[in-house]
Amino acid sequence: MTEPLNGENGLRSVPALFRRNAKNNPSAPAYREKEFGIWQTWTWTDAASEAEALALGLIDLGIKQGDFVAIIGRNRPSLY
Repeated sequence: MTEPLNGENGLRSVPALFRRNAKNNPSAPAYREKEFGIWQTWTWTDAASEAEALALGLIDLGIKQGDFVAIIGRNRPSLY
């Protein structure tokens, strides 16, 4: 998939930045969260895999480009 050009550093969307980081820094920490007092680290590869699984699940449920989706829940990486 080609990255859209324009904007700062040649990227014009958050998904384009996300894909670039996952490609260029696969084992680098993307974010961290504290769970039961222990820090958990998610790499860019982990984050990309979770994002892809969520996207495929939404497609499987019949969600199409342009549809609106609301997710209500705690702000935890493992939930999304």
